[in-house]
Amino acid sequence: MAIGAGYISGPGTYPLGVNGESVAGGGMTFLRGDGVFWATPGIAESGTLTVLSLDQHRITGTFSGRLVRAFEPSGNDTMRITDGTFAVPVNPGFTLPGGDDTGSRFSVAFGPDTWKAAGVLGLGGGSPTIDVEAATSLQIVRLHLEEVTGPGVYPLEIHTYPRRSVSVAGVKGVFGGTAEDVGSVTITELTPSRMVGTLEATLGFVAGTIQPARSITATFDVRILPPVVASIR
Repeated sequence: MAIGAGYISGPGTYPLGVNGESVAGGGMTFLRGDGVFWATPGIAESGTLTVLSLDQHRITGTFSGRLVRAFEPSGNDTMRITDGTFAVPVNPGFTLPGGDDTGSRFSVAFGPDTWKAAGVLGLGGGSPTIDVEAATSLQIVRLHLEEVTGPGVYPLEIHTYPRRSVSVAGVKGVFGGTAEDVGSVTITELTPSRMVGTLEATLGFVAGTIQPARSITATFDVRILPPVVASIR
């Protein structure tokens, strides 16, 4: 059995079932002797890792979670791990993350469903255009914001510059990026490497089983990477 985690900044409880390269937390796997293995699915509610103590030499804590057998289409072959404990040395050179260099968080209420992102990618730090993707294994939210100059309220607008949109795609269908969308993104903190805020909107239906427009609210604290610059040689 193995646990991998990132952005662990000190004692506390962190989710399992997330991408530890972008969200504080990680994942757990279990490998059987015959090569069959289970893993926490990409849903932030798959388990918890509780860190009781952490310094530059040692980390201790507890863990539990629900694992799904890999390559099992039904997803019904699951394993539950409970009452796990650990006390292990920390790799030499380890330093605690701090300041803007910490994991991202993105929590969503979309219609009747609520979830926390298992992976978050933010691009455009230090530029007026910011893009964010926040996903689980079942759905993804995308934010596109132009002419972001600092904290403030940015209404959604897809037809004229500056364009600002929110969209959701997943097992329930595709919503957003339509003329029916109404709402705004509120940024409360903004640095070249981090954006904190909320969003509240009603998103028009785009594809899937026909449904009415659906409301979305979210809170986020996202690490923003520099914009990607492409060139042709």
